[in-house]
Amino acid sequence: MDPKIDELTESLSAALRESEEYREYKRLRDKVNENDLTRHLLSEYHELMILQQAQLMQGIRDSGTEEKMKKINEVLQFDDTAFAYLSAEYSVHSVLSEIYKRIANSVEINLNMFES
Repeated sequence: MDPKIDELTESLSAALRESEEYREYKRLRDKVNENDLTRHLLSEYHELMILQQAQLMQGIRDSGTEEKMKKINEVLQFDDTAFAYLSAEYSVHSVLSEIYKRIANSVEINLNMFES
């Protein structure tokens, strides 16, 4: 990789680690990981989310996967920390997505394949 790009990537990474969005995400991640059941449910939820995204990319809509995600989400909503963690995770993903969009647009990369 170009040394200048590598240096700027390191600077951006450091700025992300220092951001309020990431610090809150990390704080909540550490807190939810203290509870075995919550950690397990979040892990399963994330695995199902990845599975669902892969299925959608293949044009498959699996109601079983959707139903499992819905049930786990309903349980997690009763845990204020888990719910806050998912919100914080979404915020970090939104920041990363915006960065990726800006970089892709600057080099004229078409991101339509990521839209649903």
